[in-house]
Amino acid sequence: VFPPDNEYGRRVVEDVPGAYGLVWANPRLPGDLDAALELLDHPRFLGVKLHPLLDGYHPNDPIVHPLAGVLAERGLPVLVHCGHPIFTLPWSIEELARSFPALRVVLGHMGHGNVVYINASIDVAERNPHVYLETSGMPMHTKIREAVRRAGPGRVLYGSDAPFHHPEV
Repeated sequence: VFPPDNEYGRRVVEDVPGAYGLVWANPRLPGDLDAALELLDHPRFLGVKLHPLLDGYHPNDPIVHPLAGVLAERGLPVLVHCGHPIFTLPWSIEELARSFPALRVVLGHMGHGNVVYINASIDVAERNPHVYLETSGMPMHTKIREAVRRAGPGRVLYGSDAPFHHPEV
């Protein structure tokens, strides 16, 4: 669970047995790092979701580095929305991954619906063993098969992105 409203996310993970969450972080907001760190102390929050497209920054902008460093130190992953210009292209997310080789980086949607970005996401994961691919909103089953072959089955993660995408896709 990772809605943009972290307090709502907290209520969900506390009220629903077996539910876990990611902290939605926006490093452009004053005080967001402290708020994210506080939620990361909660046992039901297991990492961070970044949505540079909606929040308006590049994934490897220095404003992201303090949070990325803490996540790397704690062994927690970051899920980054991937597949839309200008802020969420696979190559930009790769810059963050290369800046923090101990940080597990998940490319959300593995490039989304654009085959150029999907291919690039698979390339990024193949080049960087700490980069994972998440499948929601990515409608090309042959590309999922290719990702499993090239990056490995342990680095391709099922995702539904419900309620935004139908699980059948």
